[in-house]
Amino acid sequence: MTSSQLRLHALDNLRSVMMWLGIVLHVSLLHATYPTAPVTLRDTQTSLGADVLVGFIHAFRMPVFLF
Repeated sequence: MTSSQLRLHALDNLRSVMMWLGIVLHVSLLHATYPTAPVTLRDTQTSLGADVLVGFIHAFRMPVFLF
């Protein structure tokens, strides 16, 4: 068996979940209470829950995605 035949589909699934979390992260940035990068669309209704969600997702998403 060659190395190309040893594909771990669970890691592909994990990577796709991390990509979906990236969408959630970027939408949450629109509702964050702290100023972020210049965004053309910014919602007037901010939430501390969005801040917590951004911090939680941002803490582990990229390291897991690159794994």
